[in-house]
Amino acid sequence: MMLMECLFAMAISGVLFLCISRAYPQVMNILLHSYRQYQLDIFLRERLLVLETQLRRTGYCHGDCAYVSQSKVLHTSPLKIGQYSYQEKNSCIIFAYDVNGNGRWDTSSSKESDYFGYRLKNGQLEQLRGVQDCTSSGWQRFFESHEIEVTEFILRPYSRQPLIKEKLFFYLSVSLKFHLKQFPAVKLHYKNDIRLRNVTTL
Repeated sequence: MMLMECLFAMAISGVLFLCISRAYPQVMNILLHSYRQYQLDIFLRERLLVLETQLRRTGYCHGDCAYVSQSKVLHTSPLKIGQYSYQEKNSCIIFAYDVNGNGRWDTSSSKESDYFGYRLKNGQLEQLRGVQDCTSSGWQRFFESHEIEVTEFILRPYSRQPLIKEKLFFYLSVSLKFHLKQFPAVKLHYKNDIRLRNVTTL
């Protein structure tokens, strides 16, 4: 009986060891994927909050924010959507808001320019203050890490009229997709509709 019990115990142990040896790599891969996904989420969360906060300020003005050209007072939309050459349509945004509260949107050539831009270029999201257009030079990476690749940056402004109020509400739909260059399966899709409270025209 003792011999039979020992043989039975050894057989059960062998089967358990075989199951564990096969399941262990899969479990480790799942845990490693979850850890990388968690790191990506934490890294991007703070930067995406900065991006969203900036876009919400579009059109803010402590005054009239008109500019004078040839003795004529002109008004312009603080929001412009375009794209860099050979990039996807609507993958660049230029917007203005009154940073120093002087009642105007200081031009792109000013040291305290109130014009900001974000664009998609060759798998990277770039930013620039004092931007003139989507093809200008001097842009900098928005995400410091070289391990992240941006595969989509699409912006779509639109308006909506509430049922109760007659005034139009303006929004900006933002879609961003990222993944790790070495591990494309570790990815994130940020999508949000941002209310542009300071915008009165598109």
